[in-house]
Amino acid sequence: PEDLVGRFSRIVLAVKAHHTRQATNMLLPHLDKNGYVLSAQNGLNEMIDSLTFHNPLIPLIGNVTAKALKTAEDVREELRLQLTSCVQWNDTIKLMLHGGINDFYEIGHGRILSGMVKRIDRKSKVANIDDFTSVLAYASAS
Repeated sequence: PEDLVGRFSRIVLAVKAHHTRQATNMLLPHLDKNGYVLSAQNGLNEMIDSLTFHNPLIPLIGNVTAKALKTAEDVREELRLQLTSCVQWNDTIKLMLHGGINDFYEIGHGRILSGMVKRIDRKSKVANIDDFTSVLAYASAS
């Protein structure tokens, strides 16, 4: 386990340094010597393939590709990438800002995502919905 943690730490640093999918693809086999990630990816792909997808009724933005997902196949492919790809958080938020989205709602415990949005664009309105009281406050304000 310690060897795995050390390899993972080096991979994370390399990916942060390069910010490329190529770095992830190049380094992942070193982390996955026992085939756990590959096995999980195969299982995820089988599960995704067993589902019926429809074209989105509302706009969706993929956080791996940082692109608009317009078709059922776009959504399917984005989900396949979730396990082994880096999230393109900055590009995803910037795409939404460029599209005129300035209000963000973090649903769930914590405020990590809210803080990350504020670091990208301080003018954005960010709200946290983390308990029943905040759900009621949001619903009454809408």
